[in-house]
Amino acid sequence: QDADRFDLSSGSWNSSALVLTLAKPMLSTRPFVFDFALLNSLTATDEGVVPSVEVSGSVSVAPAFACLCQDCATLLNVSSTARIFDLPNITESSCDMCRVSNLSVALRPLIDLAYDTRVTIAGLSGTRTRSGLRALGGEHRAYFGSVYEWDQEQGTAKLTVTDSPDGSILAGTTLDLSFELHNGYPAQQARQATASFRTPDHDDASMGQVVAVTMAGSVLSFGGLAAVGP
Repeated sequence: QDADRFDLSSGSWNSSALVLTLAKPMLSTRPFVFDFALLNSLTATDEGVVPSVEVSGSVSVAPAFACLCQDCATLLNVSSTARIFDLPNITESSCDMCRVSNLSVALRPLIDLAYDTRVTIAGLSGTRTRSGLRALGGEHRAYFGSVYEWDQEQGTAKLTVTDSPDGSILAGTTLDLSFELHNGYPAQQARQATASFRTPDHDDASMGQVVAVTMAGSVLSFGGLAAVGP
């Protein structure tokens, strides 16, 4: 019933995989149903095949579909080009050594972020910032309890969704946040930050890596060294 949503002119079969391109949006509000015919092999097989589905491009994937459970077959793989955050930007207020720099962050999730979802901003190495809970700033800090967890050794800032007027942070909401880090010494080139999320019902640490996205802007380039481009 949904075959008309595919651009059949670009479909291809390579003996083990069917590749189709969407011509219309695939909505998350109902099941997506289509069928295709395959000619069975003349050679007997002992076991059935568990198919997997991979999506790529500028897509948003519900957390329930992206889960990687232990000892179960993969149902949906998200390629490295898939996006969970739109417009992930990060800027700094100071690039002087040993100065406190205020990092401003803008994130717009493409899916709803439920209560207890963890957002991790990684790649912030080279600072002299003490690990622990620190004050979070920005217009939407209350959504994350106005605090973030800083890990100096890993160079990560972790934010957890604790409150929202709608029960979750709705897709399409632009989040404006900020936090302070103490620039290090000696000088270093700029770092490229990434943003990722992990659903509250998932304990696999690799989950965040599946949906990590590079943030626009290079930060922590203190000491006058040339910044490394995005």
